Amino acid sequence: MNKGKKLAAAGALFLMAFAGASEARTIGGFEGQPMDGSTGCYTEWFGGVEGVCTGQYTWQVPLVVDTAGKKTVNITASAASTPLNCTVYAMGPTGSNNAFFGSSATWQNTNATQKSLIVDSVPSGGYLYVNCTFHGIGATIDAVNWNS
Repeated sequence: MNKGKKLAAAGALFLMAFAGASEARTIGGFEGQPMDGSTGCYTEWFGGVEGVCTGQYTWQVPLVVDTAGKKTVNITASAASTPLNCTVYAMGPTGSNNAFFGSSATWQNTNATQKSLIVDSVPSGGYLYVNCTFHGIGATIDAVNWNS
């Protein structure tokens, strides 16, 4: 085999080895939307989202998934005088007929900290979303990072 064919074959093998690799993605917390009609309860803060109402209200962040399998979602957030609860879910291609609960985390302090939430399996053609429930004023969702 000549040198050019060897290089082409090696390049093709290299590309095939990484064709299925998933990438990590990060977005600001403000990339979501209110889930309960509480559109006036959120404000954008440097790409993140901050809760500005009393009571309980939920913000949802959809996440693109490129490959099926186990996913880890890292959320950087903080609480105020009231906690912030976030849960990650995976949905199959048939929507609510194929929902998978992931894990949850609660923020109790004002320091921005990152916590990891895991979904054991996202089906082929499925997607992820994170629901965060605010329990009053001042909690923030700064960033969401996940392996797609």
